[in-house]
Amino acid sequence: MRGRIGRVVGTEGGSVDAVIGAQRLSLPSRLRALITGMTVLAAVCIAGVALTLRPPGEDWWAIPLVTVMVAISRLWIVRRYIGGSGILVDWGEAVLIVGLVLISPAWTVLTAALGTAVAMAWKRFDPVKAWFNVATTIVGVSIAALVMVAIAGAQPDPISWRGALALAVMATISALVSELACAAAVAFSRGDTFRTVLFEGVGTRALGLVMNFAIGAMILAVARYAPYLLVVLPPVLWLLIEGFAGRVRTRIERRMWQRLTVATREMGHLDIDAVLRTAILESAKLFSADVVEVEWKRANGDAVLTRGDAAGKIWQGKPGIYRPEQTAYPVSLVNGSGPSFGELRLCFRSQVRLPEREQLALSTLGSALAGTMQNAYVHQQLHDLATQDSLTGLANRPCLMAEGNAVLTSGHGTVALMLLDLDHFRQVNDTLGHEAGDDLLRVVADRLRARVTPGETLARLGGDEFALLMPGQADLKGASGHARDRARTLLGALGGPLVVDGVELSVEASAGVVAAETGSCDMVELLRRADSAMYRAKARGVELVEFDAERDTASVDRLALASEMQAALAADDQIVIQLQPSVDLVGGAPLGAEVLVRWKHPRRGLLSPASFIPDLEHTDLIAPLTRRVFELALGTYRTWLDDGIDAPVAVNLSARSLLDRELPEEVGRLLAEFDVPPDRLVLEITETAMMSELEIVDEVLTALRELGVRLSLDDFGTGFSSLQSVARVTVDEIKIDRQFVIAMGSSRQAEAVVRMTVGLAQTLGLRAIAEGVETAQQRAELVKLGCHGAQGFYFYPPLDPDDAKTVLAARGGPDGPPQ
Repeated sequence: MRGRIGRVVGTEGGSVDAVIGAQRLSLPSRLRALITGMTVLAAVCIAGVALTLRPPGEDWWAIPLVTVMVAISRLWIVRRYIGGSGILVDWGEAVLIVGLVLISPAWTVLTAALGTAVAMAWKRFDPVKAWFNVATTIVGVSIAALVMVAIAGAQPDPISWRGALALAVMATISALVSELACAAAVAFSRGDTFRTVLFEGVGTRALGLVMNFAIGAMILAVARYAPYLLVVLPPVLWLLIEGFAGRVRTRIERRMWQRLTVATREMGHLDIDAVLRTAILESAKLFSADVVEVEWKRANGDAVLTRGDAAGKIWQGKPGIYRPEQTAYPVSLVNGSGPSFGELRLCFRSQVRLPEREQLALSTLGSALAGTMQNAYVHQQLHDLATQDSLTGLANRPCLMAEGNAVLTSGHGTVALMLLDLDHFRQVNDTLGHEAGDDLLRVVADRLRARVTPGETLARLGGDEFALLMPGQADLKGASGHARDRARTLLGALGGPLVVDGVELSVEASAGVVAAETGSCDMVELLRRADSAMYRAKARGVELVEFDAERDTASVDRLALASEMQAALAADDQIVIQLQPSVDLVGGAPLGAEVLVRWKHPRRGLLSPASFIPDLEHTDLIAPLTRRVFELALGTYRTWLDDGIDAPVAVNLSARSLLDRELPEEVGRLLAEFDVPPDRLVLEITETAMMSELEIVDEVLTALRELGVRLSLDDFGTGFSSLQSVARVTVDEIKIDRQFVIAMGSSRQAEAVVRMTVGLAQTLGLRAIAEGVETAQQRAELVKLGCHGAQGFYFYPPLDPDDAKTVLAARGGPDGPPQ
């Protein structure tokens, strides 16, 4: 009996047939060696048969009978399919049991070979495929017959215990030889390990062997003791076979859906290339396809074709290549009710039947792949928008800051930074227009990009400012020298004339460089130092200046700022808050208010957080400042609540605050002190801070959740892992960053990000709040996209607590906390 799982090729034979047929265009070297080896063994066996063959006696009629029975056993196959593969069951061992009782072992080998050849010819199998089946049959039957003769002699009595044992051993050895040859052929073809293939479905094959022996014994018993019952034996055998086939079908279909579940889970990547690679690999294994193709269209209309196989070989290029495979089963890639954007195709080198159940499984896999590809593509768009400058395609400021901080905190070696600014760039804009200015920036970016070496990061910071991050030097002196050399190289790249809008321009630039040991400062400080050096270069009229710490006054200003903040915290009237309400986009009712800290500086006036928070994050003053903001926010809410106004207040948490293990306890104490329900406090956290790999961040966020406060993911889409941040931490609200809202009317990508974010929030049951809404058109677009709420100057500017209270009271209060 054959129980191997293998591809069904042509007119379906055993699994060995499938392998040989599928590979006849290009046989792997190990498969060719296996066929050659089986041929040599078969020749040896035939030579042995020829030496022992005797003319038939009175039982000559049994020879054609056994030959016909072998052919029928090879043709009467139980077929149960799974993904282009099948459990193919023949009854060869049962026939061998009968044949070895009726005729001599030598004639049994010849009749088995002849019957198999007749069946292969009837099915019109490929010659190589047919010969491999015949050779395997000759070798298996010869070895099995030899062992049987050694145990009980030729033509054993099946009724005696020795004869029954000999026939059982014979059937087992014949099946084992077939299974070993088949497993080797499948493993060599698919690139799997021999052990994996050999033990695949071993239980089903063992049961099949038992049934073969039982059927053979039944035929012999009926023939000896009740020959008149032979006429009713075929229906009985048919019932047994169908019962076995039903059991096989149930097991293999259950395994198919289990493997399909694993395949769809394995595709859960957020990188499009990883999604395609996994989909191709899993599809090739699940459906035993020679090649799997995924053809799809990017947003810009470019078509991409990715081809691969179960061995992990992947090729990507443009569609239209020659496909050598004869059979292809396509399924459209459709996400939801939208249009098709591509196809997943299973390709087979031979004619292959893919039954209806397996086509349904393929359709399911295609739907899963479509959804995963769309998620990965949106994630890539988010990543590009968050990390790339839309004008030049270079890295942007957030990307440079993140990579710089990663290097500076690595503790290995040094890092250098060059800051480059074009001279007289405004004159180009004023003279030739802003479009020409943009063209000039693109040309400059291309010139600089051509000089960047591996390991460096080139970024556009905004306007006409560019930066080059250079890690990797062993010592500070070497890093400084390397930075100066690289700066001169990039300045030299701008030395030749540049043609913009048909006008030849000569561009000059000024650059500042700085080098620092890792761990000595953060990226904000490194950028400030490079900026200081660059402006000294401009002031002195030279191309390049290196940062000089002795001439730097900013560190003194930071010390003064810290001292002044201590005085501000000791006073009662310097640290104040303003509140900016967010509103329901449909009804207009306020949903709550975001707390914005302000510093009434005695000399510099009212300061926004950007003027002092970044510097304070490097001091121990950030914790007491955060505590003061909580006190002011919760005190304001308590006052509102006493006057019948129930509007949640949202407080921004800095990245440094998430490293404070005492923060949750402090928040809990203040909630109790002001008698504020925890769910009326919303903590806004940027995704960059949330995605820190430090365990302490997870501990703090978990403790805050356990308090019952709400979490809001602020500036969504500006970090590197927007989708992962939602999956990693349970939040109640997503705030769409203002840059996407502002650009929504002019950028399809920005609109796609807003639409995706709103859809994601709706799917996860979260509230989506758009920041920075300044026009009626933006509000209308957000309403059309289904965004729940918004915040911005179009509705309300930041207000003092009393003014915010008046607004909230006039509008009737919020519609409740985030759900």
